[in-house]
This record gives sequence, structure tokens and C-alpha cells, in this order.
Amino acid sequence: MPDSGKKIDQVAHASESSYAILAGRDVFLGPPPRHDPPGHGAADDDDPDSLARRAAEARAIGMAGNPGLARELYGRMLPAYQRVMGHDHLATLDIMARLGYWADHVGDFRTSRLLYEELYGKRVRVQGEGHQDTLDTLGDLAEATGYAGDPASACRHYERLVGVRASVLGWTHDETHYTMGRLAEWLGATGRAEHARDMFAGLLGSLPPTPANQRTSQFAHESLVHWRERVKYERKFQHKDMRGWSEDARRRWRDGIS
Repeated sequence: MPDSGKKIDQVAHASESSYAILAGRDVFLGPPPRHDPPGHGAADDDDPDSLARRAAEARAIGMAGNPGLARELYGRMLPAYQRVMGHDHLATLDIMARLGYWADHVGDFRTSRLLYEELYGKRVRVQGEGHQDTLDTLGDLAEATGYAGDPASACRHYERLVGVRASVLGWTHDETHYTMGRLAEWLGATGRAEHARDMFAGLLGSLPPTPANQRTSQFAHESLVHWRERVKYERKFQHKDMRGWSEDARRRWRDGIS
């Protein structure tokens, strides 16, 4: 079915709005009934209309405040897309991205990290390293990696992303600046508070006062305040003579100056 991807997109746009209306009710009673016919199975799941409606349903449910169910639905959906559209089809890649998104929203960053790693490799191969979808996936991978407990690897992903964004968009583009800010944030999380502080100070100094930079400017300003205070805290802690102090006394002193 060569036009399946196009048909899925068309049905998704038409059906998603209907599910969104249902999801927006004051009392949301769950997903619309499937009314599966007798013998429902792989043949029905392989129908492009069914896939599109299922995708729209899952998204509406997540947006209505049930990310756990949305994640479950996308998880069930992905094998069907892979079977019907192929593992590298853009529609399948988008379902992978949405599955990772909802995994993030329920705090399962280990799962989303693995999904984004696989998805990034596919997007580079299918869409190219400089494609916006590929860059967005690399950013998602960096964030999931950091929140999964590996800030050093998150920094490496962001270093790569900064380089690609700069080559595609230029060093003065807001997306490049914002990515540099995220890199600084994760560098701070690795224990390099002074480096993070200095990066945010330099970033603020290089941002032209334009509406396009408002998001990055606010983020950089708030982060600079945070990392300045963090550096002060670490310096006080470093030079404080705590020999003979109990762990409880150390903790209360730290809490008092943080």
C-alpha cells in the first residue's frame, strides 16, 4: 500500500480533533469504544485508518492528563506501524518519538533514552544529520540521558548538537544559543558549577535584545543566578573546617547556607 503513510496522516488530522473534543470534557470517561468486530486481529490493526485513529486517540488521552495510558497505547501501536509501514518509515519514526515523549512524562527516562538512541540513528540515516527532526531527537536524547542519571553523556550529546545547530543555523541563532544553555546546565550537573556559571554569563553577554531571544535570555538569566549561588555555596563548604562534626551537623550547616 504505497499511499498508506499519506492516508494515515489524513485520517489522523480528521480524527484527532474529535478525540480532543472528547478528551476536553469536564468528565473524561476514557478512550472511545473500539467496537472491534468478531475475529479482530492483525488484519484490522494493519488498516491505515485504524492506525491513524489509534494514534489520534493515544495523543488525545495523553493531552487530557493520562500520560501513562498514552504511553501504553503508543507502545502497543509501534509494532503495528513497523509491520505495516516499515521500521524506517517517517510515520513509524514519529510514533517512536511520541512513545519516548510519553515515557518522559511518566518519568521513565531509562526507556525513553533507549528509544531516542535508536530513533536518532534512524533519523540520521533516513532524514540526515542536519534535519530538524534529527536535531530535535538528539536534544530529546540528551535530556533523557541526563535525567536517567548520566549527565556526562548528556553533555556529549549536547556538544554534538551545538556543533550541528551552529553549522546549520549559525552561531547567532536562538536555537543554537538555547542548546548552549542546556549544555551549560548539564555541565553544572556533572559538578562543574563554575564552568556552568561562566557559560551562562558569556551567553547572556552575547545575546542581542530581540524578541526571538526572549526564551533563551530568561533561561540564561535564571540559570546564571542559580549557578552563581551554587559556586558561593561550594566555596563556603570547601573552606569550612568540619573536622569532628557529625553528619547531622554537617547537613544542617549545608541546609542553612544553601
